[in-house]
Amino acid sequence: MSRLRLIVIGGWVLMFGAGFAFGRFVTQERNSSETTYLDRLATQYDLSPDQVQDIGGFLDEEGRRIDEILSGVEASVRKEIQEAREATVQKISERLDSEQRQQFEQDRSSRED
Repeated sequence: MSRLRLIVIGGWVLMFGAGFAFGRFVTQERNSSETTYLDRLATQYDLSPDQVQDIGGFLDEEGRRIDEILSGVEASVRKEIQEAREATVQKISERLDSEQRQQFEQDRSSRED
């Protein structure tokens, strides 16, 4: 039994090692072959280093702005989701009898702690 266990463990280690090595190779290949939007613009329009630097700044600024917009959307959506959940909890609570409602509220308060 212990010999079989060693073979199985050895196989798992070998498979894990091979998967890890393959994953690193694929990631390395992808990273070296990927070109950014800025790289494509620079090549396509033969941009000067100053133009590349300025346009890179514009793209960075756009990225920060998009992140700000998405953060605002996320906060708004989170608020709407919370309101929908509260409305549903209220409806459920109204549908329960007093004993069920008491247990329901107790369960909810213990989950919120």
